[in-house]
Amino acid sequence: MSAAARVHEYRLVPDGRGAGVGPSVAIITAESADGPPGRRGRVRFWVVLGQHAYRRLWAARTVSQWGDAFNTVAVSLLVLRLTGSALGVSAVVAAEVVPALLLAPVAGVVVDRYGPVRVMVAADVTRVVLAAVLAGLTGSAGTVYAVAFGMSAAAVFFNPAAGALLPLLVDEDELVVANSGIWTAAVLSQIVLAPAAGAVVRLSGTRRRSWSTPPASSSPACC
Repeated sequence: MSAAARVHEYRLVPDGRGAGVGPSVAIITAESADGPPGRRGRVRFWVVLGQHAYRRLWAARTVSQWGDAFNTVAVSLLVLRLTGSALGVSAVVAAEVVPALLLAPVAGVVVDRYGPVRVMVAADVTRVVLAAVLAGLTGSAGTVYAVAFGMSAAAVFFNPAAGALLPLLVDEDELVVANSGIWTAAVLSQIVLAPAAGAVVRLSGTRRRSWSTPPASSSPACC
């Protein structure tokens, strides 16, 4: 039995306060757990992380968040370069919000029908394919909007599937710590990697320009 588990035992004993009214009973509750109240062990994150199944899920979610952080920054800067407009960047946000509004009501039904693992794999494969399309077709902002819509739609199915999988991997008293560990890694990924993504995009653009610009010595000197 886990440290937070409790067992309640109910015994019916005469109460003695219901004379003349009929049988009367009092309920005595006995509570037991591993250790006295106030000294029960707390669930530690590294203990939960030591479980192989949870560690795999945590690592997969964390790496996925790394990609999401880079994708968000790169897509926004790409649209800004293609349109030169802040309104164009806001359209990317709209393209990512609309799928959540449309598909969130049915995402849970899909997860229940096909299973969380299948839905998670299908969602991430879809996002990989769309990212490859985005890398090959970056000539128009419309393509970027469509890819952003599709990737957000895949995330709408991925997130509830991952949430449904977590209770199958850890005990009930470990759920809060396990869920907190996943979301803490996600938030830290966004905080740390979003600036790093901007730096990578800037460095990539600088190198591309330096490669495309011929050196000055290659031009014939004028006499």
